[in-house]
Amino acid sequence: MNALKFAIPLVILIFHNQAFADIVSVSGTSNIFASGSATIPPGAGDDTVPPSFSFAPANNLVLRFSSVTGSVGADVNFPTQTNGPDGGIYSGNIGTNVNSTAGISGIIHTNFNMFLTGFFLSSLPPTTAPVRLSFSQPEDFLTLSPQLGQSFFIGDGRTDTGSLPQAFLVPQGASRLYFGFVDAADTGIFQGNPGFYFDKIGSITADFTVTAVPEPSSAILLASVAGLVLLVRRKKRKTNKKTARNVGL
Repeated sequence: MNALKFAIPLVILIFHNQAFADIVSVSGTSNIFASGSATIPPGAGDDTVPPSFSFAPANNLVLRFSSVTGSVGADVNFPTQTNGPDGGIYSGNIGTNVNSTAGISGIIHTNFNMFLTGFFLSSLPPTTAPVRLSFSQPEDFLTLSPQLGQSFFIGDGRTDTGSLPQAFLVPQGASRLYFGFVDAADTGIFQGNPGFYFDKIGSITADFTVTAVPEPSSAILLASVAGLVLLVRRKKRKTNKKTARNVGL
């Protein structure tokens, strides 16, 4: 009986993993490179600071998206040229190749522009930008492990093939998540140093969760405790049945 008394709370404790959820609206003018900064980086134009989400740092956190909807456009003068969260091709300008700045890595995509982008930060401001990640269609990765300050492709949060949910592994020490877009009109459209956000239109809405995944050792402990609970309950039932038969005699 004592084993059951302590085992059940232990099972509840193991199951009680950290979980955070939120919904954000990301304007097409959201400059991902302004993430973690109180001001917009110089020369960026009429940008807006990107939306962010704060959470308690922990081990084995995973970011997932249940819904990413909406549309954005690269030029207010062409309001019919819009795309969804996975990005599109603006006026024949294929691909994105934007440099790193303000301690945030740039990003490369060989096919699309204006795709939903994100990255993680710790409680400290960004300093040295990590290496840039490169993506291409189809974006069929099931898991992605970005570093702190490393921009990564989010899109609709699902694979192109089969529409399977993607898992973004939160880097150690992260406590902030930012959403935005990468834009540039330097060495070419969506090429070079970031900027030229002022003419962007539309917005993307993302519904997401950040949850903790138990470590293998915790899963083994959970199975052991659950087995103990079942064993104690089975023994208790047998004892009750035996007591009932004795009373009947």
